[in-house]
Amino acid sequence: MTHHTHPGALALGLAAGLCALTACGTPAEDAPDVAISVLEPMENGVVLLQQIAPNDVGGDPRWRISLELLIENDGGAPVTLEEVYINGVLVSDFLTGGLPIGAGDVQYFQNCRCGKVEGVPDRADAHGSRVLIADVYPPLVEVELYFAGFEAPVRTFWGTGEHVNDGGPLQWPGHAADLGRNELWRATSSHGSDHQVFALDTDVRAWNPEAGVWDRLYPGGSAILQEDHRAYGKPVYAMSDGEVCWAVDDHPEWANLPQYGLKRSGALGSAGWPVSPTYGGYLPGGNQIFVKAGDEVWVVAHLQPGSIPTELMVPGAPVVEGQYLGKVGYSGDTDFPHTHIHVKTEPTDGAGAGHLEMAAYNFCDRGRFRPMSFADMQHIPEAHAHDAIEETGDLAPEDWFEMTNHSAQHRTGPEVGLMYPATDAFVFEQDPVDEQRYIGVFNARDTIDLRVRATSWDAFTARWNALAGDRFQLTEVETLFEDGQRVFLGTFERGTTPTALIGLTGFEAFADAYEAQVRLGRRLIDVDAYFDGAGAHYIGVFAPGEGRQALLGHSSQRAFFADWAALGRSGMRLVDIDIITVDGAQRYVSVYRGGDGGHSLAGHRGWPRFVEHWVASSEAGLRLIDLETYLDADGVRVYMSAFVEGDQRHALIGATGYTDFLRHVERLSVDGLKLVDVVVEQ
Repeated sequence: MTHHTHPGALALGLAAGLCALTACGTPAEDAPDVAISVLEPMENGVVLLQQIAPNDVGGDPRWRISLELLIENDGGAPVTLEEVYINGVLVSDFLTGGLPIGAGDVQYFQNCRCGKVEGVPDRADAHGSRVLIADVYPPLVEVELYFAGFEAPVRTFWGTGEHVNDGGPLQWPGHAADLGRNELWRATSSHGSDHQVFALDTDVRAWNPEAGVWDRLYPGGSAILQEDHRAYGKPVYAMSDGEVCWAVDDHPEWANLPQYGLKRSGALGSAGWPVSPTYGGYLPGGNQIFVKAGDEVWVVAHLQPGSIPTELMVPGAPVVEGQYLGKVGYSGDTDFPHTHIHVKTEPTDGAGAGHLEMAAYNFCDRGRFRPMSFADMQHIPEAHAHDAIEETGDLAPEDWFEMTNHSAQHRTGPEVGLMYPATDAFVFEQDPVDEQRYIGVFNARDTIDLRVRATSWDAFTARWNALAGDRFQLTEVETLFEDGQRVFLGTFERGTTPTALIGLTGFEAFADAYEAQVRLGRRLIDVDAYFDGAGAHYIGVFAPGEGRQALLGHSSQRAFFADWAALGRSGMRLVDIDIITVDGAQRYVSVYRGGDGGHSLAGHRGWPRFVEHWVASSEAGLRLIDLETYLDADGVRVYMSAFVEGDQRHALIGATGYTDFLRHVERLSVDGLKLVDVVVEQ
């Protein structure tokens, strides 16, 4: 291949004065008759540039130039393209052997194939050598093509403009409220393959003080278990308003992690490859949803099976920015749990052939690539976040970059960005305590469920309101005291039934509120209580319902058991218990509903005895419906359990720490076992 001497910046400077802000070509006597046009990203005659976050703290945002070119050979003889320069930078080093273009034919070229060209080995510097990143906004984009046998290049110029997605900057698909302690989203603007040039692969990381890294795994987690990845099960949300274009929700996840050993050893579709029953084949995007927004289509991919709401499986279904879409999973062409997002123009039959590789299954992915930018979030380089934690134990507010119309920083080496999808300050917790023991009760249920952890009542009720507006209803609430603050946990299930949430001090006030809710046709579905210096506090979750119900309060276990027996004989079944300790004595709150069939109530001292009782009751056809625990006067932990007749699949787990608890919950949830009760030992 001939290597040409590039004319340098002088030609670009002269061209800027001649071409103003419209496209023009520089004639050359010794150049082929070839025309160049930009297919994407082009709008109103100018090339769109994507702003990306800086790679260094305090740095200015940078500009990414990634073009899809249409190259038309208008001459009478074939030519071979050898080199492509954009603004004086060689971007075609992967064109081994050149790119032939027949007489009268066309070829497509893109300067971000990122090592994904068939037959061309991956290279460590592939990202940096093929994508042009400008530190200063360039008013023009110059493209020069050098062809074999010709000394002069074919040169064309275009004006530039700042890219903005249709409707404005996008919302990040993850919410800050769903992040755990010290968790952040992680991404880099250097996705491989031409058809996803501006795409992001993003997962969740948290600081691991023992390893000294921002780790994708929970403490003590295994990389080969999907539920040990922090991103797994995280909810994802709509990036803008729009309507569903296409979706798939029945693609199985990989049974092994990592899966690339299987991919390399077995042909596509061979034994071991997951296959969507709906489409009868393996889908690289796994479970995914495409949303048309104006003249663009964006996608969120690699989701958990069964996590996309049924109503969003219908093309044309309306989507609102911030609406729940699904959960991060391990489906499709992914080496670990994460989600993939990208934006294209609306579908068109005229898209370049290079963009049809992943579009065989749906027309919605047949547009051309489009930049993707976000607002109302903050960015920090992972390398700096690492050094700051190691040196100071904190992340200073001034170290964060405010993203207003930007994507993640670009990776030319190890650089990756951490992102916090909110404008308020990120709070880094030094040495957070996570030593409480959590117990989960699970039953088979066909529903989508979410979990919420909030460190104030106001934050919890705000999340309850937001999820209620997104068709989620609160079914279970639990409180605990940790790190000097009251923590509220909630389990939400997909549904349209409106719930009421009430928190009051004093049992009498709560009982009055209960009676008022009953008169409104609602039934108490969960109650939680706790005691602090201000008194006994009661939280109730109410939903519309019919039939008999009763709420009782007792100051002795004897009276509690006596009423349970009496109500049982009258056709009432215990469905919820809560026990608080006040001045060393237990107080009991219990909820009953009309019912029949077998039931039991028992208290056991110690976890082993309780588990033995749970196993025996399960074998007898009973299912645990509610559990409560407390320390007796001797300091021995007592487990009070209520069972009712049932035959559904079920499970019981105990875990130390909320992060360890979440791992079990996500694993069981994907298997169809949903959390129906959670208890924290305190």
